[in-house]
Amino acid sequence: NTNTNTNTNTNTNNLIENKKELNINSNQSIEPPKIRYEWYQTNTYIIISIFIKQVQKENLILTTKDQKNFDLRIKLTNLPFEYQLRFELCDTIFEQETIINFFNIKTEIKLKKIAPFQWPALSKANYIIEQQTIKIE
Repeated sequence: NTNTNTNTNTNTNNLIENKKELNINSNQSIEPPKIRYEWYQTNTYIIISIFIKQVQKENLILTTKDQKNFDLRIKLTNLPFEYQLRFELCDTIFEQETIINFFNIKTEIKLKKIAPFQWPALSKANYIIEQQTIKIE
């Protein structure tokens, strides 16, 4: 009888310890996911791929101004975060001819160049590409 009681107490203590661990874990803040982008070009287009799974069209806002300022915001599905990518493009684009394609693992943005030549970089020299994932309410 004493043996059975000891085992029951030990099991109860383990459950209590496990429950404490669960509570500690559930109170921890959610870390923003690591998000990356890649780009490549043709003579006609700049193609930027943002690797976020299953982006909903209504959660993406792309603003291009003065044919060269790029400002992208994507609200992440089921997470309290927004991905932001901002920079000044190396050269000018036809803003009205931007194409956005949504795929399962990424979103692809095609920007049509005004002048058909190979850009030396995505953004202007010495211009910082700002990329961040921020918590939203």
